[in-house]
Amino acid sequence: MRQRGSEAVGTARPWNAPEAPPGSEGRRRTALAFARAVPFVVLAAASIWQAGRASAGRRSPRFDWTLDLAVATRALSKVPHMKWMVVLFLLALLAVGMARAGLAAVLTVAVGVGWEVAETTVVGHHAALVDLLPDLVAVLAAWLVAAAVGAARSRTGRRGITAVPETPAPPSPDR
Repeated sequence: MRQRGSEAVGTARPWNAPEAPPGSEGRRRTALAFARAVPFVVLAAASIWQAGRASAGRRSPRFDWTLDLAVATRALSKVPHMKWMVVLFLLALLAVGMARAGLAAVLTVAVGVGWEVAETTVVGHHAALVDLLPDLVAVLAAWLVAAAVGAARSRTGRRGITAVPETPAPPSPDR
């Protein structure tokens, strides 16, 4: 393609659309990435702050390293942990994109670790290694559902909302 000014000849740009200043596309992309990350970052920070609130006071750090079947079964009944992990995973997925779902899972589990670390000095909270089990289960389940939805979307050819519907191909001249 030949270059004319700052746009390539033959690119599709409406006749009345203003020409974008050089470098504005990168700034727009950065602003969009920032806007997509804000919900995850804000909710993650707020939830860790909430886990560390000490309305009943502080104590020396305590962490329960116990892992056995009875404790694990009881931990898997913590539905609020699982619900918030799914919400955080979906927000992390929005922030990093489906292609980086593994990163979204790691970031979400890191928030769960942050919850447990924040609870180590709070009177009335019980920081335990086994509390990460429902977090991991919820993130894995949400990841599998997201991957299945993504696979179904790619099989059907749906890649998001398009502003202009595709026009059908003109009839072939040999008919």
